[in-house]
Amino acid sequence: MKRGVAMYTVHNNARKDLYKTMQMVREEGYEEIEFFGPMTTWTPAEIRHALEDSGLTFTGWHTEWADLQEKHFDETVEYLKKAGCPIAVIPCLGGQWNIGHTAEEECRETWLRHFETFETIHAKLKADGLETGYHNHSHEFELSYDGKSLFEFIFDKLPRDVIIEFDSGNCIEGGGDPMCVLEKYRDRDMILHLKPWSRTNGFDTWIGAPDDANDWARILDPRVKTYRHLLVESENAVLDEMVNLKRCMEGINRFIQ
Repeated sequence: MKRGVAMYTVHNNARKDLYKTMQMVREEGYEEIEFFGPMTTWTPAEIRHALEDSGLTFTGWHTEWADLQEKHFDETVEYLKKAGCPIAVIPCLGGQWNIGHTAEEECRETWLRHFETFETIHAKLKADGLETGYHNHSHEFELSYDGKSLFEFIFDKLPRDVIIEFDSGNCIEGGGDPMCVLEKYRDRDMILHLKPWSRTNGFDTWIGAPDDANDWARILDPRVKTYRHLLVESENAVLDEMVNLKRCMEGINRFIQ
């Protein structure tokens, strides 16, 4: 299975020098990359040039909810297509960031309205040749509606061809069990965000560290679940980004032969 990286893991370096950062990512053994950040940061030509010279495959872009609304939709899609992006992954709705709605508006009916908008966005992206995904944070496991976690409520309502981008560390942080998610959605198309998370140090750890709460041997067992992409998304604020990237790759290689 190819190893990839979510750009948030190296976002400070990428903002300074995209081309050099992607070369360094490839040198660490990563083969794929998912973009993150404002679309004004780089031109599509700069992205294509960096991808081609590094040999990295473009897996998708964390595309903000606001950028997919009617006012900005055409401009966003034009940019993504020029850059060569295949999947627009919505990185978040709700939560502490108040994306799409505020904490005061958090309720079942708010999410049902979001689903209507989501399905419209999904259909329009499909018509333009792009796929759609959704990425979880911790609140999808802290909240529940209709006797289900918000994560289940979302993915049981959305069309089956919306890709689940499952963030394992965010799941654990929110009190969820990654293995329950993988079992329930065994037959769904899924991108795995390998998110190291520690019960003592939060996100300041790395894949396979002694305090990393993820059971990577089971999560990465192909008999449990196969994934479209494996993408390291580490929020470690203690280690240098490239040191962290190297440690995460060393960790992955202990669990994948």
